[in-house]
Amino acid sequence: MAIAACDASYYVVSINPATGKAAWQHHVTEPSPSYQFQILSASPVVINDDLTGPRGTSTVRVFGADGAVTSAFSVSGIPLAGGTVALSTGSTDGFGVPVVVADGMVVGATSVNGTGDALAGYRLADGKRQWLVGTPDEVDDVALSGGELVFVDESDPAYSLEEVGVTTGTLRSLGYFTQGILQTGDSGLYAVNGDYLVANLNGDSSSQPPVAAIKAPASQG
Repeated sequence: MAIAACDASYYVVSINPATGKAAWQHHVTEPSPSYQFQILSASPVVINDDLTGPRGTSTVRVFGADGAVTSAFSVSGIPLAGGTVALSTGSTDGFGVPVVVADGMVVGATSVNGTGDALAGYRLADGKRQWLVGTPDEVDDVALSGGELVFVDESDPAYSLEEVGVTTGTLRSLGYFTQGILQTGDSGLYAVNGDYLVANLNGDSSSQPPVAAIKAPASQG
């Protein structure tokens, strides 16, 4: 996948990995050049673009195998704490995934409103929001593990590792870990062989480690 920006529009290009040639391209026109875009998934092709400013919107576009847009929907205007927020699709300094696409859904954390965040899940087929789950604290990082979205909740005095079902929105706590292993705002969470790794953008051996492992709890029978 590739995106080519040009003033108030951009092209989404699907590249054949065998030939290096474009399989298809789609032109998206924006009302102004003040936009940002993010590739959320290459299979299926899912793109998000954000328009900044007081009338800013966040739109997810889903493409079929032939490059046709199969659905386009807003992920803005989510009610939270007496106001509205949007799905947060911009990664921190290009580090860590902002949202995940799995099981016919796009799922991720919202932008912060007050002291807490929320997690929301949208169906790719028609853009309908299937669930919304509030969190008492700010969500820092997310990762896909099986059919669950695992995330870090910035609770005190220790951060918690939580998971929410991608299709169901069912929330479950996995446990707590020391705050010292994670650089807030400059980290990424990764699922590896059933456990988890925290990678810190500016980690060092004297304070916060470059990488730390978190052991997943035993499955509840």
